[in-house]
Amino acid sequence: MSERELPPASFAQLIKRVDVRELPPKHRRWNGNDRSNREHHAAIDFEKTVFLSLNWKADTNAPTQFVGAFEINLEGLLKEGFVRIEETTGKVRLRFYHDADGIIYIQTKSGRPRLPVGRPQDH
Repeated sequence: MSERELPPASFAQLIKRVDVRELPPKHRRWNGNDRSNREHHAAIDFEKTVFLSLNWKADTNAPTQFVGAFEINLEGLLKEGFVRIEETTGKVRLRFYHDADGIIYIQTKSGRPRLPVGRPQDH
């Protein structure tokens, strides 16, 4: 699967790749790092749609690689079990995981359903 095929079109109602120039000025900028358990996650306020730019690094000293810019339907991800609500705060836990297959997924935790979103790529 190429980067342009991720995320799969069958998940377009949940997440879709957008051009960086289409991101609104107030979007999330996340940087994952394989040294932190190959994951990047945060509890965020619930919004129906979240715009996010995702980058990834092999370790703290490695160059940053662009994964993609995305329009994310948190409500849909929640209904499908790809994200979860934090009981104590009511916030949504959004987690990206970089698997050994080179693909980055949205997944609540290991062993749960996951949605492939992209691969780190050189700029």
